[in-house]
Amino acid sequence: MYNDYRTPYEARYGLKPFEDDGPGKDDGAGQTKEVERSTTDPECGMFHKGEHKKCFAYTAHTACDRHNFILGVEPANVYDSVMFKSVYDKVKTVFPEIKYAVADAGYKIPYICKQILDGYRVTVLPYKRPMSKKDISSRTKQCT
Repeated sequence: MYNDYRTPYEARYGLKPFEDDGPGKDDGAGQTKEVERSTTDPECGMFHKGEHKKCFAYTAHTACDRHNFILGVEPANVYDSVMFKSVYDKVKTVFPEIKYAVADAGYKIPYICKQILDGYRVTVLPYKRPMSKKDISSRTKQCT
């Protein structure tokens, strides 16, 4: 009935595999991708803001003081939570008198909050709606 390359999950619930699944199918490894490169600076990347605005740019994670002076910089080719420790450690060693740590929602994870609170600093982060399955199901019940 079904081919023998179904996953155990597909077999258990009687799901049909996708047409492009299975041994011997092309997974796109041989395909080439066209990449836009800047003629003046080939190391910069293509920055997309919305659907229409595109430009070549560099992105960076920065730590600033209240006068917008940059205290620490890391490249933005990593997630917020990955680079936080290196920037935070550099800033707190050079400027130990910092009392507040203000960040956006990308930094609102328990590890980062613990690092800041362990240094007896006040953490200022925006509200972020919980993303649990229980929360999602309660919202869908309210809509019906």
